Amino acid sequence: MDLARINLRGLRNLDPCAWTDAYAELSGPIYAFTYRKLNRDQGLAKEVLQEVFLRAIESVARFRGGETSIVAWFFAIARNTIASTLRGERRWRSEKAAACTQGFTAPSNPSPAPDDWLMIREESEFLNLVVARLPEKWEMVLRWRYLEELSLRDIADRLNITPRGAESLVRRARNALCTEYNKLLDIKHELTFVMEESAR
Repeated sequence: MDLARINLRGLRNLDPCAWTDAYAELSGPIYAFTYRKLNRDQGLAKEVLQEVFLRAIESVARFRGGETSIVAWFFAIARNTIASTLRGERRWRSEKAAACTQGFTAPSNPSPAPDDWLMIREESEFLNLVVARLPEKWEMVLRWRYLEELSLRDIADRLNITPRGAESLVRRARNALCTEYNKLLDIKHELTFVMEESAR
């Protein structure tokens, strides 16, 4: 493992080359670790490896360590991902057994399927992470406008500016959100492609 190839600044800036280099250096050791912990299940270990790097992309802005602790941080994510994967496996087996013994009755008011709920939750978590990367003032006005549903007048009063100034601030914050969202999404897609290609 060549730690010199792991560019922490590049990772924080979501530089695709930095993430590709990090994957090249860390995927082998992390895969070996997950493979052992998951009872030598190759398919599951590969899924966990991919999830580890996707989680790392989403949370790197919150990483406060230095170059020497970045590897430990990746392995901490791996351990947490393995734990959540094992809990999910146990829950799935338990629910499947219950369905076999008790039968299944469709609910009168259908709810989103579990996979749909997972996608909704992941999208919400992803959006929250993107918002958290914005300057504090932009994050604040977006939450006021779209979560608390405040009017531009209310936002203007809170910030002691004019409604037109509030409108301009919300627009700049929204444009920054779109830019940051697309940037983070692009690096996730690119890294996913690299991982899928390396798994073939």
